[in-house]
Amino acid sequence: MDGKNRNQIAVYLKEKEILTPTFYMKQQDRGTAKNRKLNEENRYNWNKATLTHILKKAGVLWRCSQLQN
Repeated sequence: MDGKNRNQIAVYLKEKEILTPTFYMKQQDRGTAKNRKLNEENRYNWNKATLTHILKKAGVLWRCSQLQN
């Protein structure tokens, strides 16, 4: 994924049929969506906001791991 922008990552995840976090959590019977009916057309529709949140969180975790070494 190095060098890819958020749109390119979203397209890749959709092509590989990777569930969005909401659908993944529902499938695991967890999270706020577990008791809601969701639009099945959106199960692989990743958005930039979600990817930004995940990538920022990953960046923080990576920096923390570097401090421990």
